[in-house]
Amino acid sequence: VDMVNCAIYRNAWTGAAATTGGMLAVTNSTLHANSTGAYVEDATLVLSNSLVTGNASSGVYPKGAAALSVAFCDVYNQPSSYGNYRNTTSRTGDNGNISADPLYMDEPTNDYQLQDGSPAIDAGTSSGAPSHDLIGRLRYDHPTIANAEAGLRGYVDMGTYEYGGLDPLDIDLVTSTVVGPAIGTQDGTINVAWTVSNTGSDNATRAWVD
Repeated sequence: VDMVNCAIYRNAWTGAAATTGGMLAVTNSTLHANSTGAYVEDATLVLSNSLVTGNASSGVYPKGAAALSVAFCDVYNQPSSYGNYRNTTSRTGDNGNISADPLYMDEPTNDYQLQDGSPAIDAGTSSGAPSHDLIGRLRYDHPTIANAEAGLRGYVDMGTYEYGGLDPLDIDLVTSTVVGPAIGTQDGTINVAWTVSNTGSDNATRAWVD
């Protein structure tokens, strides 16, 4: 089972669970203020690009013959009964994992978007990451924050929401016709003209440069 771009919060038991031979992959999700953030027993749990925060009992809790992978996650559960990692060694500092206040926009009203200065911005991995966040915003490279990895989209944020994400546009500009000579001479001048059409559903306004 894959959980992608999910926000699971304020549950009496756990935000995400895998049990008895199951396999759960949690990617770019936010598990906040549950009893346990992520629980795995005799199963496989893969956490990536996710925020596991503010959970009352523990952040990540493997039990029995559990297979656990945690990469590029912020596991921050202070205070909690058993800390960030229960029954396993801490992953903080390994594989891109951190433990820091993610600076949610407005936690009391369940707004888990990121504030400016959040350590989760550009801190994820592009491997397996969705191209959009929960509300449809494209991934965005914050210009003043170093990326966590050097991949093609190494600027993915941790968690469900992309800070400063770009809203998808209803404008789609395409080149419909091109008129000009097939070849040109060295040091010569040629004239080329082309037509740009908007095939989107919204109006294209203002100037642009081709």
